[in-house]
Order: sequence, then C-alpha cells, then structure tokens
Amino acid sequence: MKINVLLNPYLLCLWLGCLATIGCGGTPADEAIEKPQVETPAGEPTSEPTPDPAPTPTAYDAVVNVAGGADYTTIQAAITAAPSGRTTPYRIFVANGTYEECIRVPSGKTFIHLIGESREGVKLQYALNRVGNNDGTQGTAKDDAWAYSCNNADSPSRRAGYPADQRCVALIEGANFYVENLSIINLYGALPTRYVGGLGMDGQAEALVTRADRFAMHNCTLVSFQDTWWYWHSNKEYIAYVSQSLIEGRTDYVWGSGNILVENSTFYNTKKDGYITASGDNMKWGFVMCNCVIDGENGVTGCALGRPYKPGTRTVWINTQVKVGLYPTHWRAWNSVPVLYAEYNTVDKEGILLSTEGRNVGSGEYAFTSTVLTKAEADEYTYEKLILATGWNPKEYMR
Repeated sequence: MKINVLLNPYLLCLWLGCLATIGCGGTPADEAIEKPQVETPAGEPTSEPTPDPAPTPTAYDAVVNVAGGADYTTIQAAITAAPSGRTTPYRIFVANGTYEECIRVPSGKTFIHLIGESREGVKLQYALNRVGNNDGTQGTAKDDAWAYSCNNADSPSRRAGYPADQRCVALIEGANFYVENLSIINLYGALPTRYVGGLGMDGQAEALVTRADRFAMHNCTLVSFQDTWWYWHSNKEYIAYVSQSLIEGRTDYVWGSGNILVENSTFYNTKKDGYITASGDNMKWGFVMCNCVIDGENGVTGCALGRPYKPGTRTVWINTQVKVGLYPTHWRAWNSVPVLYAEYNTVDKEGILLSTEGRNVGSGEYAFTSTVLTKAEADEYTYEKLILATGWNPKEYMR
C-alpha cells in the first residue's frame, strides 16, 4: 500500500474521502477533491518541500475512475452532470484506466476542462467509423467497414446506444473546452502493433471532432488512420491551440476549416504515401504548425504536408524536423488551389535543409506552386499574434 500512496496521491484522497469545499473561479463553492501532499521518501528533508516544476491545480469539481471509488466511473457521466453555461473552468479529473466509451460535450456545456492523470495511463477509446450513407444505408461501403459504422443500426456503437451522429470517440460542441494528459484512440484506425485492440483499418474514423470556438489540448495523444481530428466549423474564425501532443494517422489526419496553431508536437505517419493535413476554406491563418516533428513507422515514405480539399485554404509549417520520407514536392494537389501552402526551415533528421524553394505541385486545373517563407514572414506566425490577439490565453491552464 505504501507504494500506491507514493505513486497515486489522487486516488489516496478518494479512498480516504478527503472532500473539501473550495470556491471555483468566483462562483459559489462546490464540493471538490483536494490534492494531498505527496509523501517525502525516507531520508529526504521535509521542512523545505520541493516546488512543482509548474503550477499544479489543487482541486477538481469531479473525479472519474473506471475502477470505482470516485464520483463517476465514466467520463460521459461527469460531463452530463456538469453545469451548463459556465464562464469559468469546470475541472474533471480522470484517473488512469481504460475508458471504453464515446463522449459528447454539448454546446451548452462550456468551459469543461478534462484533466487526465497521465497521457499514457488514461485511454479513452472505441472502435467506430462513419462510412456508408447518413440515411442508414450501406452504399458503397465495404462489409468489414460497414460493420463498425455509426450509420449502421447494427454496429457496436449503435447497439451500445450511441446515436448516428456520434461519429467519433470524442465530440466537442461546447466552447472553451480544454483537455490535458490523456489519449483519445479510435481503435478502428489504430495500428494493432501499437495499441491493444487496434484494427488498423482504413476509412473515415475520427478520434476527435471539434465544433466550437477556443478548443485547447496539451500533452495528449490522438489516434486513428483516416481523419483523426476533424476541425469541423461553419464559423471560419474559430480557433484552436495544441501543444506538446502526438497526432497519429495516415490520410488527412488533421482536416477541416478554421484556424489552428499546433506547437512542439509530433505527427506520426502510420503508412506510406499519406497526407497529414487537408485544410478547407480557412480565414486569416489557416492551419499553422510550429516547431513540430514528422515521424512514423519504419520505412514510411511519400508523406505529404497536406492537400487542399476546398478553395481558400492556407497551411503553413515552420521549423519542422522530418524523420520519414517526404513526397518529392512536399505537398499534393487535390480538388482546389490553395491561397497559401508554405513552409520555412524544414529539415531532415540530420538537420539538412529541405525547404530550399517553392515547388510545382500537381498538374492541370488544380496545379499550384508552394511557397518558402522568408524569416520575416515566418516570424509573423507566433502564439501572441494567432492566439493572444483574440483575447484568449489557453497556456494559463497548461502545466
């Protein structure tokens, strides 16, 4: 028992029933779980405690543990119980464990903060896709894919009670949602060599769909094969921020319309000849990746930085290290001409510069020439200008 206490103070608090009444952001005080002090190993001085490397939250509004002994055993139950219309964070702590469920944060549930105990230890996972037709018919979908489709009334997700429009593992419709320290895995697309229960199948199978403004993610993992993260918005001014995370897939695994800044993260390619991004009709910035790594399975080649699926698209990669084989033109043509497909300081795993000049991409109606930014142009793509300028600072939540 001593070892468990040292490794998991959060669950110790639950077992002992350490409940404290603590105010949250100026709202009426709620019952919250107070984080106990971690015991000092024998022989260590106790008079001067070592500070955390970053500010650590001391209280949560709800605690989830699939093993029991907490407020809830499922993440969705905690979300459902959360109050609507918040203007300050409602913090849900998720203990290590595997959560075999899909979640939905409806539009009225604003400022939900989902904090996992550890990125590798908290697995939110399910196997589903959205192939076939929205009217519930199979259409051209193959039988093995149709078996897992949200459009198929006899699929596992539908039999479990999820509606047809639960197209993904995590559907975020509430604004100002923040998630930290967990993995969201669509087992339909996840490689079985990397994830227990992974099927490694092709087809539209999102791990995450975000449909609201001001989505932020820190120290998380997103996993599927095709369309891992769908940034799905009708309002193209919506913005999202991602840091220190891993996003994994093969085909268009970050796609949609709007403005995204991804910093200090890894894009992991699961098969050759893939496309990382597929950006739509974006606004001022589009999809921006800064100080990121492109990695993948052994032998992966032909990886493209992106391809445009709607007119008016922008995608920019700045200070990128590429550890797999890039497609010769770095980008691929598709069914529109981008406003800006650009890179700056793209290097290989040895540090050799790859972004030396703009490249002619594709042929015919949708051919285009990519851009290599100058340093002055690249310097315009900063957190301050993309995020802080909107009056939002998600870094204040990040540990």
